[in-house]
Amino acid sequence: MKRRGVTIVVHTDGDLNTRQYRLPMWAFEAGKWAALVLGLLVVLFFTFAGPISRAASIVMASPLSRFAGPAPASVLPVRL
Repeated sequence: MKRRGVTIVVHTDGDLNTRQYRLPMWAFEAGKWAALVLGLLVVLFFTFAGPISRAASIVMASPLSRFAGPAPASVLPVRL
């Protein structure tokens, strides 16, 4: 009995020859699930990257952002 698989047939324009690629069913299923997971990761990345980068740009553009870092020693108040 033959194993189940998927055959991909490629026809090039103007060429009379065809190429056939045979994949085992497990490789086809693994590729299908990998493409699904990759697509989901891309969607999630763009869903969350937009709001995060927008919030970061707002914080960096605010007038108080120059005071966000540590103060140099020459600016620190001196108590006597």
